[in-house]
Amino acid sequence: MNSEAGPKMMEFQAWEEFDRPEGLREWIQARENQEICVHVGESQVTLAVPGGDRARAVLGGDLLTPGMDPSEAMELIAPVMQRGKCVVHDGKRMLHRLDQMKLALPEAFGWDTMLGAYLLNPQEKSYRLKALCPDWEEDAAAVCSLWIWQKEQIRAEGMERLMREVELPLSFTLFRMEREGFAVDSEYLRELGKEYTLEIAQRRKEVIDACGQGEFNLNSTQQLGEVLFDRFEKKLYDLQLTRTVSMQTGPQIRMVQNSDNLMAEKIQSMIVNTIPLWKNQMVIAIGIEHATQAAKAQREVSEATNELLKKNADALKIATVEAAKESERGIVDIETLRHTNETLITTLDEVMTIQSEGKEKRVAAEQELTEIEAQLKEKLLEAAKK
Repeated sequence: MNSEAGPKMMEFQAWEEFDRPEGLREWIQARENQEICVHVGESQVTLAVPGGDRARAVLGGDLLTPGMDPSEAMELIAPVMQRGKCVVHDGKRMLHRLDQMKLALPEAFGWDTMLGAYLLNPQEKSYRLKALCPDWEEDAAAVCSLWIWQKEQIRAEGMERLMREVELPLSFTLFRMEREGFAVDSEYLRELGKEYTLEIAQRRKEVIDACGQGEFNLNSTQQLGEVLFDRFEKKLYDLQLTRTVSMQTGPQIRMVQNSDNLMAEKIQSMIVNTIPLWKNQMVIAIGIEHATQAAKAQREVSEATNELLKKNADALKIATVEAAKESERGIVDIETLRHTNETLITTLDEVMTIQSEGKEKRVAAEQELTEIEAQLKEKLLEAAKK
């Protein structure tokens, strides 16, 4: 849903159970002036009101499954819907159910929690009652709790008129469009399907024969990619690699032989000449390095001492001057007070300008919204008449 808090189940009285039409009719008549939430399931019909009362009628109607006949239950609910105060979930489906049973159709519903869920979150994956409230049972109590929560959310979002004047009437228009349907040439579609089936089979056989890999699934992206790309490409690439490596082998062997001869001669020269020279130079290098390090250490000590004396003198001067300045300075500078006062005055001027401009924009937006709603209502009425 579109709110972090989410809907919460209301507190209800215990279910009043009915398996005969008379008891359910009396329960409905006692609440004829209230908005009644209705949910019709596969095995039961449930009703609930915001005051906390709720009723349940088990559907059956035969010797093996005692309960109320589904047609009797729907006949009792139909008058409730005729009053236009009935709250349902998926009103369009309810209209189809009433129409299939040849019962009178209502002109409007008081609320449709499926449409309310759509308004609050158009990106929801499923608008089934169980998907919206997975921890609740699918019954009228859940519809009633969801309805109470949705009304507050939709009113806060400023979409109550959109719900009552657009979404609810539009669901009745869509129901009538689905009921009337549209005509198609079924015989032509069947013949066209047969032709396409034969052509697809022929094309499939041609592709498999051309690949020469035996039977495989053309609908499998992985198998098709393996046949068309991986196998053929790998074979061609391997052949190219083999040819290139073969051409390079002869020159590579000759180069290795020449390198071996040169390295043997170089090693012999190094043993005779280079190693003795290297030993002498290492002794000299070590002596020079020791002398250099000693001189460097002495120079660093002297420089560090001089640098420390200079820094302490500079720091003492800065600290003394800063202490004198701060002791003579006031708590708040007059320039700070002047800047604060000018900033405050400028801020007030800008806020007054923004509020004035916002008021003018809201007035213009309200006029434009009125025109948009009028155009939408006119179009919806025109669609309903057709």
